[in-house]
Amino acid sequence: MTILVIAAHPDDEVLGCGGTIARYANEDDVHIAILGEGVSSRYEQRTDVPAAQLQKLQADAKAAAEVLGARSVSFCGLPDNRFDEVGLLNLIKPVEKWVETFRPDAIYTHHPGDL
Repeated sequence: MTILVIAAHPDDEVLGCGGTIARYANEDDVHIAILGEGVSSRYEQRTDVPAAQLQKLQADAKAAAEVLGARSVSFCGLPDNRFDEVGLLNLIKPVEKWVETFRPDAIYTHHPGDL
């Protein structure tokens, strides 16, 4: 079975379903896809975010995925906590690509009240 976990921000996949990822990763292919970059909302301008900080967040997400046994982690890099400012197609297209690439049997994501 192939499972795709779609998270809004780095660490949401672990906090939301880390146990589920670990459980299925023992027997199945689990892929993680993260939409937002996870930090720019803390800065006045998105361009103020140090590149090293973004790289560290991605490295940390990859390390967590490895511990949990996920096969891959993909990043979209959308602005943190500003999805309402992103065109709908810019949200849909990466998700469509991930679904096409991984062909998941199941998709896990946030509870609607968690966003």
